[in-house]
Amino acid sequence: MSDSKLPEIQVSATGHLPIEPQGDSGFSLSSPILAFLLDMANDAVYIFDENRSILYVNDMAVNQSGYSESELLGMNISDLDPDYPASSPEIFRERAKRRDRYVIETNHITKAGSLLPVEVSLSACILGGDIYNAAFVRDISVRRQTELQTGQLRFALEKASDAIYIHDRNGIIQYANSRACEALGYSREELMAMRISDLDPIFADSSNFAFSASEKDSAQPRQSLHKRKDGSTYPVEIVSSATSFQSKESAVCFVKDISDRLLVQKALRESEQWFRMVADTSPIAMLISEADSGVIRYCNAQAADLFRLSRDAMQKLGLQTLFAVSGIDEEECDEIIGREECRGVEIMMNLGDQLCWISYSASTFLMEGNRIVCSMLMDVTEARELSNQLSYQATYDDLTGLVNRREFEDRLQEVIDIAAQRKTENVLCYMDLDQFKVINDTCGHMAGDELLRQLAHELQKCVRRDDTLARLGGDEFAMLLENCSLTNAERVAVSVLQKVQNFRFVWQNQVFTVGVSIGMTVLSAEGDSISEVLRRADAACYAAKEAGRNRLHIYRYDDRELELRHVEMRWVTRLNNALDYGRYELWQQEIAEIYRHDRPSGSKAQNHFEVLVRMRDEGSRLILPGVFLPAAERYDLITRIDRWVVHTLFEWLEQNPRELDRLGMCTINLSGKTLGDESFLNELIALLETSGIPANKICFEVTETAAIASLSSAIKFMTRLKAHGCVFALDDFGSGLSSFAYLKSLPVDFVKIDGFFVKDILADPVDRAMVKAIIDMTHALGKLTIAECVENDAILHELIDLDIDYVQGYGIAKPVPLY
Repeated sequence: MSDSKLPEIQVSATGHLPIEPQGDSGFSLSSPILAFLLDMANDAVYIFDENRSILYVNDMAVNQSGYSESELLGMNISDLDPDYPASSPEIFRERAKRRDRYVIETNHITKAGSLLPVEVSLSACILGGDIYNAAFVRDISVRRQTELQTGQLRFALEKASDAIYIHDRNGIIQYANSRACEALGYSREELMAMRISDLDPIFADSSNFAFSASEKDSAQPRQSLHKRKDGSTYPVEIVSSATSFQSKESAVCFVKDISDRLLVQKALRESEQWFRMVADTSPIAMLISEADSGVIRYCNAQAADLFRLSRDAMQKLGLQTLFAVSGIDEEECDEIIGREECRGVEIMMNLGDQLCWISYSASTFLMEGNRIVCSMLMDVTEARELSNQLSYQATYDDLTGLVNRREFEDRLQEVIDIAAQRKTENVLCYMDLDQFKVINDTCGHMAGDELLRQLAHELQKCVRRDDTLARLGGDEFAMLLENCSLTNAERVAVSVLQKVQNFRFVWQNQVFTVGVSIGMTVLSAEGDSISEVLRRADAACYAAKEAGRNRLHIYRYDDRELELRHVEMRWVTRLNNALDYGRYELWQQEIAEIYRHDRPSGSKAQNHFEVLVRMRDEGSRLILPGVFLPAAERYDLITRIDRWVVHTLFEWLEQNPRELDRLGMCTINLSGKTLGDESFLNELIALLETSGIPANKICFEVTETAAIASLSSAIKFMTRLKAHGCVFALDDFGSGLSSFAYLKSLPVDFVKIDGFFVKDILADPVDRAMVKAIIDMTHALGKLTIAECVENDAILHELIDLDIDYVQGYGIAKPVPLY
């Protein structure tokens, strides 16, 4: 473009445009106002002529595009955006005269060839007879990505165009969004291992202000300087406010990079034409008014959109009236407008019959003897709701709306501390639903969730106003009854039992009932801790379940049953440690076959033994299964132990082919809970198919009570494994109440007679008759019998006379290590 056409614009070597003020055309703007208005810009800026040749770019444009400044200058704007509308100069001239602005979403092509989603605010103006276009380009990559997951809080944070940090009172960073990582050059893990002061000490002081400042003042922005990972620094503006995060008092900080503000301010100062172009394309609402009269001299399109009024209507109303019709009372309006300076004051306005939180900033300037107020308004309703949601989700359970575990433990600790000081009486109730798993497994998790929601609503009717009802997780709830005697607490707990007992849950035309087991403990005046109180309540709850479920049990310090449960709970850690550190061992005990000339046997020269498990304690002392297996059963560790036994045995047989050749059959004990584990069954079938161990050499032994307790699961488990060649033995037969009735239904190959009957067979005729009946019935069904607890030759000979098939016990062989 020739100098004669545009003498007032000279493009420097750096690409910046030193613009001189244009003529005198009425109301004029000076550099302080322009500096304030441009202070909030945070977009890439391109200025190009009617031929679409780029004349000016800011640093953000360089960062976005990947081109250097010198490469961008002179480039055609369509090289960045092939979809740029190809309007004629006449159309642009008309738009410039009308000062039209329009916003489009498109994709820019970076130097690397990637597509960058952007939002472009485009405007045209006539300067010196020529048309110039200004595009404010905002990277909306994050917005595009997070719009797909609008319901998730984390994605809402990632959506923010500004860096967001959450830190505690010690300045330790608890959360940082992707924009923060990108701006600073750190990974999220690196940032969450740092303190705010590592970024810069001024920032630490600024963000800590949120804990001591009033709610009105805490949102005022403060400026600081951030240090990136590479050592470089950049200016930022910080708004921080107090919140609660992960049950800790925290501060959430919104950090805006204001580098582009300073660059644009420097490049475009003292130009009314450029000011209007910037203001009209800015996403921030801007108002310029007279301080004394309130007459509005200028408002941009965003301000008109915000107040749902035309520009002419706003200018006729004036600032005070505009605020008044937006629901701001006269006293508050005078207090806000009367300030010489204010930054980020949050006020609630009624805009278009919708209540919105608006961040209001203003600065007063003296121009030609008149006091002029420049105001900026931003809708922060979404950011405020996000902050409130963070605080809510850190305290309450999403599903039921009850207090969550972390908040409950905080309140419990507070009550414990107060009780020690004031000697108050308080009670904790630990509640576990009965039969919830049946509904969850039968109808699915959606039904289970709906049940928990409805039941939580019913439980809230039972507690007093000052009590705390919480969901601890899964189907576990807790009540903290403050300043409550044990007698009154018992009444509340009984009302909960009745409420749950009367509750009916309807799902898809099916009606379900549930129960609840409640453990109750009194918070002692001294020496209590959260873990100790919860342990007592949990132990009492288990006692309630053991007593028949849907009942209440009160913890008492002389309760032997609860102390036994406490001892068992300590076994959980020991059992897990033994698995983690390899302190389990496999042993074997021979099972001997009784040979007769009338009954041929093919396993006479082969080994037949039962696999037994032993445990070593921390001092390498041997612990028998009768000591640790009850705790493993009770606390759902038995399946993990069964897995270890099966995998260890199979590995040993694979590594010892001679032992495998000599093996006639080995018997492995499985618990009732393992029988119902579908994943274990599939894992076992895969192991049989890949190990190369003949399946007919593997016998799984299941106790009669376990099989009967879950008959359908037991039959399914046995049927699938028998299809692969495995055999089964029914252990402790005769101990159940309906043994013979179930024997016909179970696809077992061996029946092991309970040692309770075998050991007294010589002295007790009833035991002998029971053993004989079992042997006869088993043979009639085509199955074989095994007698355990065979301690001497006399018992052995008596069993031979009764036609037993196999015998096992210390009179035959004692257990020995497998390897």
